[in-house]
Amino acid sequence: MLDKFRKNYDLIMSLPQETKAERDFRNSIWLAERNEKELIRQTSIRPFRKATYTKFIEIDPRLRNYRSRYGMISNN
Repeated sequence: MLDKFRKNYDLIMSLPQETKAERDFRNSIWLAERNEKELIRQTSIRPFRKATYTKFIEIDPRLRNYRSRYGMISNN
């Protein structure tokens, strides 16, 4: 067990240390990917879902004739 740990430790220690420029470049790629995912999440079109509350349903006309994903229509 310790022999396996020693081999892995020696392998990790033999790798060259990451420079600041490489670290900044890797961090900028990570930030760009995160911002892209966030933009996609914000602008994605989601179908309107029926509200979970039952009070004042008549205020929102979108709740009438709601077609669920199973094809049934509710007329609340």
